[in-house]
Amino acid sequence: MANDTCSTAIVMGDYDGCGRRKLISRLWAGDTFDFDTTLKRWETLSPYLFVKLDTGKRMELYLDLIYCRIEPGQRQTTYNTRFYKKAEAAVILYAVDAPQTLTNAQETWAREARRLCSADVPIVLLGVKADLRTSFGGDTVSVENTQAVATKIGNATAVECSSLTGEGCKEFPVVVCESILAHRRSTQARFQFVAELDREQ
Repeated sequence: MANDTCSTAIVMGDYDGCGRRKLISRLWAGDTFDFDTTLKRWETLSPYLFVKLDTGKRMELYLDLIYCRIEPGQRQTTYNTRFYKKAEAAVILYAVDAPQTLTNAQETWAREARRLCSADVPIVLLGVKADLRTSFGGDTVSVENTQAVATKIGNATAVECSSLTGEGCKEFPVVVCESILAHRRSTQARFQFVAELDREQ
């Protein structure tokens, strides 16, 4: 986006079991966090967040949710691809209590993000239901596994949150914004380098 204080991130992940609706409901409860939420798009329930960064700068982040069902190995339809074009980052959800969702994050959603947004779009791998790691009776995703997947994806940052307790819910938007700003700086540096080479020739 042209305005360096605004940006859009696409929120992706398995249709079932990733807790995206509970996460967004948590984000709408603006009094819980240090940033504000503004009711601008009731039709999608996709929130605008005014995020305060560690530098003191405030950045407006729009989380654009993809509400569709896509099975592993399939691709998004043409109708859905338009949502990706304006995104400067991809937030890919997986559930801590469902290891298969982490596999799908790597094998399906990361590929879709890189195919439809850009080849180097920054990815934030967001684990939801983090509170279940200690209370869930079945297999859960370990922090080590998540970091390994983030490394395989490349240009990805792994964070976790819990919609139930609020843990990590105010931190992950900061991570998203910082990833976007870092990518902007990297892109600008590449453009300047190419421009300098052209002048030398």
